Amino acid sequence: MNEQKIVELLFERREDVLSTIEGLYGKLCHHIAMNILSSSTDAEECVNDTYMRIWNSIPPARPQSFKAYLLKTVKNISLNRARYNSAHKRQGDCAEYDDAIASQGEDTDRNENSLALKSEINKFLEELDETSRMLFVRRFWYGDSIEYLARISGINKSSVQRNISRSRDRLEKRLIEGGLER
Repeated sequence: MNEQKIVELLFERREDVLSTIEGLYGKLCHHIAMNILSSSTDAEECVNDTYMRIWNSIPPARPQSFKAYLLKTVKNISLNRARYNSAHKRQGDCAEYDDAIASQGEDTDRNENSLALKSEINKFLEELDETSRMLFVRRFWYGDSIEYLARISGINKSSVQRNISRSRDRLEKRLIEGGLER
């Protein structure tokens, strides 16, 4: 089933679409939540909260990319849970993820800045070589560990860390030069 059909079914309030979403994207949502939380119970709860938020937000929202909308939602819910857990248990730190995610806002200026930031990041990613792009996106979008990235890329851990750090530094410099820093 394609993304447009999923959004149409959500607009029609067809509850069976939730099981379709689970079947198509459940493992990926769980993977993202687990990478952030490292707790299967918390990850499962965040994935379920994601489905509820998707159900409540579509309609009125009509995302251009349902998958991106879904994954952004699960990531934000998981980061919020990690912050909550950190504040209450005084363990863990989401600073690396926080630095990689632009702040969200409702006012027009922030939305315009968000669109400009998104465009600039997309241009930056297009300019990276395939390996650097894969490492950067898997680290900061999916939250994959350095160890996992080293294993799947066949590159040693220190080279993966160095590659990601250089890419992050280049992106930061580019954003500052473009006046898009937070």
